[in-house]
Amino acid sequence: HYVLSVGIEKENVVLFDPYFESKHSTAGIEYIGADDGRSNRKVSFERLNSDNHRIRYATGKTEEREAVLFFNKKTRKARPNGGIEYFI
Repeated sequence: HYVLSVGIEKENVVLFDPYFESKHSTAGIEYIGADDGRSNRKVSFERLNSDNHRIRYATGKTEEREAVLFFNKKTRKARPNGGIEYFI
């Protein structure tokens, strides 16, 4: 299940989830109902960092995580090959 992170607001990641159609908020997940086709959820950092695989949007146990890439256009450094700078 993949989601697109489109921003950070206080203690939440703003994201677009094309698969999760529930319009109800729950602990750590706020449905924001944006009509811009760009974002539809705010998910708390606490929920994202959870290692409980039964919790929606939890990234799981640290040793089992594959990768999460974040990219900031405002602070991006130019690369000769046009690639992006990222950390795993």
